[in-house]
Amino acid sequence: MNKQAFLEGLAGYLDALDPEEIKKTCAYYAEMIDDRVEEGMEEEQAVASMEPLPVIAKEILSQAPLGNLIRARAKTGRRLSGGSIALIAIGSPIWLPVALAVLAVGLTLYLVFWVLVLCLFVLDATLALSGPLMFIRAFGAGGGANLVFCIGMGLSALALAVLAFPCAMGAAKGTLWLGKWLLRKIKAPFIRKEVA
Repeated sequence: MNKQAFLEGLAGYLDALDPEEIKKTCAYYAEMIDDRVEEGMEEEQAVASMEPLPVIAKEILSQAPLGNLIRARAKTGRRLSGGSIALIAIGSPIWLPVALAVLAVGLTLYLVFWVLVLCLFVLDATLALSGPLMFIRAFGAGGGANLVFCIGMGLSALALAVLAFPCAMGAAKGTLWLGKWLLRKIKAPFIRKEVA
């Protein structure tokens, strides 16, 4: 396969994207092939060394906005018969509330994860602020056991703040990863239909 056939095949797989985005992506891969040719490879070898077109297209489409994929799927999808439209309309009092409820529960659970992450950061900030405040309190405590207690509590709070920060960061990264994973899973049926 030569470069032109590769780029035409890639553009065919990417018809869910905007024409400008397709042109930009094809230009990127054309440049990549040209770089390999400049390094001494034959054009056919350079094209053969690339990943297969469906793999490249699936990777590119997984980064595309979901709305573009749905619009493209609706354009290329088959037409619904009158009976199918009637069944969808008649069944909508059942499936529409169920779909909205599932969507609301999923979104609420995702927001709960972010609230828990926020709580971890608030806990860490509270511990970090209470350490110095306990040191200040130690000077007003008088002396003896109260002084030792306040300094010990201040040091403990600062140590816990240092330990809690990586946990909060890990929870934030995990929640971001969960969001990306869920978006990929939601996009997967549309990408599979486009690439297959």
